[in-house]
Amino acid sequence: LNGQETEDEIMQLLEESQYEASDALNNLIQTQLNQYGLTESDVSLYGFSAGGALAMVAGMRDENEYAKVLNHSGVLFGPYENPTSTPPIKILIGDRETNLIQGLSVMVEALQAEGIDVTYEILENTGHEVNENVLPHFRNLIDELVADDDPAPSSAPSIIPN
Repeated sequence: LNGQETEDEIMQLLEESQYEASDALNNLIQTQLNQYGLTESDVSLYGFSAGGALAMVAGMRDENEYAKVLNHSGVLFGPYENPTSTPPIKILIGDRETNLIQGLSVMVEALQAEGIDVTYEILENTGHEVNENVLPHFRNLIDELVADDDPAPSSAPSIIPN
């Protein structure tokens, strides 16, 4: 950037960069899935702030569908149309994140218009942070992922202590 860009040009750059980052993330995940004999349905994505937006975009841009996406305080830059996949997305926003709350309905409606099952929750006594109100949601995401009746291949890394 040289400081001479218009707002539209900046928004275009933000959209393009989120697509490039999500494609890089999906390539990294695909490499790991191949290494451990897993599929995208064995993976849920979680991200906070810009990572939350990245998780959503990556989930919608992968050729296969991830199990779930948990977006914690992330915002999509610009419209997202014609996603390659439509994983269920849960959005968490703190009640003190007034700017994010104001844009929440637009983001939810845009995702629903693309056929994505979107839920959201506004967390009490929470700003743009990870605190005790967020941790149960993250734990539930992990619990849902490992509750699958099919055990992971023995070569897969374990995230739950024995």
